[in-house]
Amino acid sequence: ERVFVPFTDKNYEAKILKAEYREDGMWYYFVHYNGWNKKYDTWVEDQGLIKMPQDDPASTGGAGPGGPKKRVTMKDKFQKKPNIS
Repeated sequence: ERVFVPFTDKNYEAKILKAEYREDGMWYYFVHYNGWNKKYDTWVEDQGLIKMPQDDPASTGGAGPGGPKKRVTMKDKFQKKPNIS
């Protein structure tokens, strides 16, 4: 899944590599920033991630490529919560 990760003054394009539901009740995502060394890969909270529009016009509400960016939590991709004991 490709997303934009907001950081200070701009959004960075990234790819979600892992997803994890933690005891604090929040989803966290391990992301790789495109064009950056893997040493900068990091865990980020789901809040504020911006899902990148797909090439399929139906998935962007008919806007097509480059359409408006939809703010989402990534929970819709990873609905099932793991058992935490």
